[in-house]
Amino acid sequence: MTKKTIRGAGVAASLALLLSACGGPGDEPAPEDEAQPQGEAEQADIADTDVQAEVRGWAACEKFGADFDAVVERFGIEPHNGGPVSADQGIGHPQELVECTDNVVLSSDPERAEATIDGRVSIGVSAAPTAEDATADVDRLLAEAREDVEGDLEEKPVEGAWGEGLLLHGDYGFGETYSVYAATGVLTVRVVLEAGTEQDLDLDGAEEYLTETTVPSVVATVEGALEEAGLDAG
Repeated sequence: MTKKTIRGAGVAASLALLLSACGGPGDEPAPEDEAQPQGEAEQADIADTDVQAEVRGWAACEKFGADFDAVVERFGIEPHNGGPVSADQGIGHPQELVECTDNVVLSSDPERAEATIDGRVSIGVSAAPTAEDATADVDRLLAEAREDVEGDLEEKPVEGAWGEGLLLHGDYGFGETYSVYAATGVLTVRVVLEAGTEQDLDLDGAEEYLTETTVPSVVATVEGALEEAGLDAG
């Protein structure tokens, strides 16, 4: 609620008291202020935009599960659960994203592959009220990622027709990890590929593949889904 609204409410209340005090014995009391309760007004101020509400309701793997599968196939790894799972906003971390994610088996040994969880692939998307808010979301996610890194962290700006972003390459305590954070319009996209501690996975070409294939594909998929819903990603 803005200061202007609060000031207006105070003036209205003062005027009501003044009129009540000046009225005669037979006058009816001034009606109570029927302004919207503060809690409801605040909720209205932070209501989702149509794009936010649409993205928030997605089962992520129904939208970009094919992109998850493409990453898995490109690097010859195996999802631990037999396929990715959708994580809603508010479940897991970070809460802003709807994610298609799974732990992955990196060992080429079939006997070990049944029990070894040694990495992770995750593709997450969120929508913000404005493009400026989406950029702020990316900055916040990057700050969290930088806090988690162990040792040196390589950062590289990336861009394409979809917009701009940053690629991080380092060790987050789970072995070699590549992650891309991008803002395009009101959308935030995060793609993560963790190699795991065994280092059985050859990540040659990961940077190029994630930035030149995965991110553009996810953005195109999301924008197409929003267009089908009659919405624009801005």
